[in-house]
Amino acid sequence: MAPTLVLKYFDVSARGEAARLLLELGGVPFTDEMMSFADWPAYKSSTPFGQAPCLEVDGGKVLLAQSGAINRYCAKLAKLYPEDFLEAAFVDMIVCQSDDCIEPIYATNTIKDNDAKLLARAEVVKGVVSGRMTKLGEYLESLKTPFFGGSTPNFADVITFANNSFMQSGFLEGIPLDVLSAFPVLKAHHARMANFPAIATYYKTKNNPKRIGFTADAA
Repeated sequence: MAPTLVLKYFDVSARGEAARLLLELGGVPFTDEMMSFADWPAYKSSTPFGQAPCLEVDGGKVLLAQSGAINRYCAKLAKLYPEDFLEAAFVDMIVCQSDDCIEPIYATNTIKDNDAKLLARAEVVKGVVSGRMTKLGEYLESLKTPFFGGSTPNFADVITFANNSFMQSGFLEGIPLDVLSAFPVLKAHHARMANFPAIATYYKTKNNPKRIGFTADAA
């Protein structure tokens, strides 16, 4: 029997969108419960580490935290994660590299002074993020397939798409909307993902400017 799932996060993409996409692509039923920021303090104390997103499984009998753990569990439910251990390790390798591309940008959120934050973001995008994105694009190009998963997307494709979409969404002040233009292989990958039927249909129903980076109309 399939588990009942409630994803608890905010009405932003950030660290919650990959789980939403994985479950949607896999046709896995779930409740997407978007908290207001005002509601967060009351819920925070019930979470394992005081962080969101969280995934409530079977009426809260199990409460999963940490987006990486949630995403991997959702990918397995959605049949987008290999059963073979070595194939799974290669998928995890790509996921880790994709996450490494955006984590330096997330790290700037702790900077209180806005001018200093914008300067730090510009520096990491020009430096470490650019180097990591280039390597990720080169790896995809070496596969000679449209997706990391071959002819169809897998877990690694969804994570890369979610990370890159958020990066160019405009939510992160100081990150240009055309940030992917410097990485043509990843930009082409984003377009293929955005036009993948299940993904395109999902975002048509959203019609939400907060998700513009996830659509084929994105920069």
